[in-house]
Amino acid sequence: MLFVGLIALSVTAYAFAQQQAADELKGGAIFKDSMRTATELQIKKTWKRSLLLPGLGQYTNGGLWWLKVPVIYGGFIAGIWAVDWNHDNYRAYLEEAQYRVKYHDAAPLNTNYPRANAQMTQAFINGKDYYRRNRDLMILTTVGWYALNAVEAYVSSMFKYRWNVDNDVSVRVSPAAQPVWNETAIGLRVAVTLP
Repeated sequence: MLFVGLIALSVTAYAFAQQQAADELKGGAIFKDSMRTATELQIKKTWKRSLLLPGLGQYTNGGLWWLKVPVIYGGFIAGIWAVDWNHDNYRAYLEEAQYRVKYHDAAPLNTNYPRANAQMTQAFINGKDYYRRNRDLMILTTVGWYALNAVEAYVSSMFKYRWNVDNDVSVRVSPAAQPVWNETAIGLRVAVTLP
């Protein structure tokens, strides 16, 4: 899904650059009709709604929103659960490591790991660092999921309101041979023809 979103975003950027270049060739002035202005407002409204409340942009676009919205919130629930789980383990390992460092590798009274040596102290320090890194990574992943929600709403609205995706798209698959070093690689060539 991320790969498809990135491809769609790059296609959107390319199409926007092509449109800007075409407009500059016409004399620099951009004249928009009322339909294009309404379309751009609808697209802006979609991704802004998705930033305001995740899933609202997908609902505005229609289509498969009933499938996308549970996936979005499932991703948020999984991300928050992973942050919480890693943070709990980080705090437990931190307390154990602090006690062992303070009392020269001695094990606390109510511990599940009664071995008291320098290796166990180092293992708790390493575990603390591991869970802290994972907690921070899960926070960044959850923020990225939030941003991906808005990008998906934007790309879907571009496909729905701006671009015409009709039945004129064709795909041709043919065998191909490609020279690689001193050998020949056999494969398939896929050619997509857009209107």
